[in-house]
Amino acid sequence: MPYTAVGKCVYKKSKSGERGAKVGCTKGDVHQYLRALYANDPKSAKNEIAEIKNSVIEATKYAELEENYMNTVEGIKNSYEEMATMGHKDFLKKLKEVMKMNKDLQKLHKEYSKDIK
Repeated sequence: MPYTAVGKCVYKKSKSGERGAKVGCTKGDVHQYLRALYANDPKSAKNEIAEIKNSVIEATKYAELEENYMNTVEGIKNSYEEMATMGHKDFLKKLKEVMKMNKDLQKLHKEYSKDIK
């Protein structure tokens, strides 16, 4: 059973990730209390390791999304600056590129925001 610490007390964690029934409290270090609980329940430790691993994977995913998002925004800004000095034909060509970049940006934004809710 996964556990979660709140202050000096430890609670069971439900499958939905919410705080469940109180296991107990300690006057000492709550992390030592958690280690003792996990030491006596190997299945819980494996679940906790899997949770941490998934969190790291998600954090990496969001970091990559954020980097792509910021690079696309920067590309659009640079394109607008270039467009100020272009002739009509080049301007229209660059405008099409910017519109595609904007669509890509919208896709990244949608992907990024759907998981954050």
